[in-house]
Amino acid sequence: MKYETDYCLRADLHRLFEQGYLTVTPNYTLEVSDRLRHDYQNGRSYYPLRGTRISVPAAGDRTTD
Repeated sequence: MKYETDYCLRADLHRLFEQGYLTVTPNYTLEVSDRLRHDYQNGRSYYPLRGTRISVPAAGDRTTD
């Protein structure tokens, strides 16, 4: 049995995730890197998302064949 570790995020959040500016903690909360502000002098709309818990499927729904 293989567990999926992909998250279904909004397109903008997914891009930040892929670029390392956003991560999901083991407790399924969002963390936004300070690098976003440093690299782009921006990110104001994303920093309020820090600590936001994301919804995850039930354990039985997270497996693939």
